Parts: sequence; structure tokens; C-alpha cells
Amino acid sequence: MSKELIVKKLLDVSESIEMVLRRSSKINAPKDFTTSGEGGELFDSILMRLQMIGEVLKKVAKTNPEILQRHPEIEWNKVIGLRDVISHDYMFVDEGVIFSICKDKIPKLKEAVIQIITELEKELNEKNI
Repeated sequence: MSKELIVKKLLDVSESIEMVLRRSSKINAPKDFTTSGEGGELFDSILMRLQMIGEVLKKVAKTNPEILQRHPEIEWNKVIGLRDVISHDYMFVDEGVIFSICKDKIPKLKEAVIQIITELEKELNEKNI
């Protein structure tokens, strides 16, 4: 995958991260996902975005693993693995785990993705000079 395409895909990931952060900001406890219709809709929409994030990162890891390896502070295999869990075991996804991911892991993922985008854009600009 070209660096240009990776930047484009990571910008999509960044947008999805923002959506997850916005939507999860309305959730104060894991049970909030299950005690109302709105909570259930938020849960579904957050899972869809997490699935998309994992799918993109899975492709980057497969084609250009060195890009993700620049940021070992992120457990990329777990981010990618979450995509598989959501895709194949949707009915068994634990709202407590998703709550924790939204509150604790997604902000760190956001920082790493933004750093990677910045690094790649810099490399592309230097290449074009």
C-alpha cells in the first residue's frame, strides 16, 4: 500500500476515532449501553467504528508493518483483534470491555494515529521536494 493511500486511510481512522470519542462521551458506565435504546444504538455505532478502525489497521499491518512498529506503545494486535471479535462474535462483545477501550485506549490510539499521519506526510513532502 502506498504511503499516500495509507495517509488517506488513516485520516478515515482518525475520523472514526473522533466519532467513537464523541459517542462514548455520553456513556458514564458500561450499563449505560444496555439500559436504554439510545445506549444500545451508541453501542452498535461505536462497535461499527471500532471494526472499521481494526480493518484499516489490519491492512496497514499486513502491507506496511514498519509504519505501526514506529509506535510500540499501542498494542496493534489487540486493536486489530478487536475487529475480528466484533465481526465474528458480535453477540458476545462485552460492554464493559468496550467502555474501557473507549475511555482508556482510544485517546492513546488517537495520538498515535495523528503522529503516524504527520510522519508520513512529512516523508511524502520531503520526497516531493
